[in-house]
Amino acid sequence: KEADVVMMVGARLNWLLSHGKGKTWGDKGSKKFIQVDIEATEMDSNVEIA
Repeated sequence: KEADVVMMVGARLNWLLSHGKGKTWGDKGSKKFIQVDIEATEMDSNVEIA
């Protein structure tokens, strides 16, 4: 909840992580997500790239 930036390495921002929304992540729009993945097609497979 208190982080400004969340870096995900080899993880998808999917239903297991509440798509980066909900009370687990704090206020809507309060964080930036950095996704590092070996497969480029996974980058926006669950949440659009802003």
